[in-house]
Amino acid sequence: LTHDTVSENKTAKIGEIVEFKIMFDVPQLSIGSSDHTVWISDTMDSGLAIQTETISVKGIPLAGDETALTMGTDYAVNPDPALPGTEGSSFVVSFNNYESISDYAQIVITYSAEVTANAADTIADAVGIRNTAKLHYYTNGSPASPIEADVILYTYGIEVTKTGDNSEALSGATFKLYVDEGNGVQEDNIIEFMDT
Repeated sequence: LTHDTVSENKTAKIGEIVEFKIMFDVPQLSIGSSDHTVWISDTMDSGLAIQTETISVKGIPLAGDETALTMGTDYAVNPDPALPGTEGSSFVVSFNNYESISDYAQIVITYSAEVTANAADTIADAVGIRNTAKLHYYTNGSPASPIEADVILYTYGIEVTKTGDNSEALSGATFKLYVDEGNGVQEDNIIEFMDT
């Protein structure tokens, strides 16, 4: 089981949309077993908010091209009733029809999440925003011990104080800061701040 950002970049600003990728080897289970459900649970810190509509699932064979799987036929998102070990999860992807994935070597799940204002709480201690994926499945009718993988995203803060000629803070001063992306001052490059 691997869990990472698609870009492999581990930093993001508040308000940014980050794409993540979960990849796992398909467990080799007996087709004739009484229960061979496979499922992924993902739990994010409050600094991330899942965009459920972006969840995409593909199967990767040993040879050949990857294949997009179909929600509702090959997999379900946030199944009801909840599966074991998924309490408090941000989202769950389950493969109740094991035969629909048994011919693939690996499954890859991609999805997007927004970095929320709660991410500011991680700046002072540099603990990062944790995003944990777990692979679950049944073996001999009982849940196996889940396999887990984390990805930690970091966001940063800067303190900005505008002062006058006497180096005293200016009351009510307003100004804008922009990211220098080599294309001059563009409104798209403005840095947004929040009070802390």
